[in-house]
Amino acid sequence: MPNQCCNLNPTCMAKKGIPCPALAHAKSCWEYDWIPELKALHQEERQQWKSHLRDTCPRCPAFHESMQALIDRAQREL
Repeated sequence: MPNQCCNLNPTCMAKKGIPCPALAHAKSCWEYDWIPELKALHQEERQQWKSHLRDTCPRCPAFHESMQALIDRAQREL
């Protein structure tokens, strides 16, 4: 179900008014390819996202097992 992550996570960034690219594309966070967008950020922002993905996503109530592949990829490529 698209956008399930936003519905399952009470602290979702979209609920805080932070634009969510996955939501904008009618996808759940684990369905969206974040890497191209994150690569376009400045180095400091990329590092913040790497930390967020590594430290926050696995504890999210909406965490989906396929998200781990994205987290691992981000740690390697960003």
